[in-house]
Amino acid sequence: RYLMSDRKKTLSRLIDTGGLLAACFAPTNGSLSAASLRPGGRGWLASLRVRVLHAKIRQRLLQLKRTSDDGHSVQSWDIEKNGIPINQEDMAAT
Repeated sequence: RYLMSDRKKTLSRLIDTGGLLAACFAPTNGSLSAASLRPGGRGWLASLRVRVLHAKIRQRLLQLKRTSDDGHSVQSWDIEKNGIPINQEDMAAT
């Protein structure tokens, strides 16, 4: 649903991203610090939720099937063309 090109969905994604940023930069005990990014902090938890969501999406991409023109069930994600979906940290290391 997130990938649809609809203004309402786009706004929803922007609001979600803003919420993540707000959690990451949230003051802790009245002062601005990196505490929200440490394990257990608001930013850390928000980032963890996003990473889990993205991992589920990558897994789902590999599980989706579609019917080919000749009637056979084939994988929707074209690994030959697109490769295996990986996270940004792995992508940055290449």
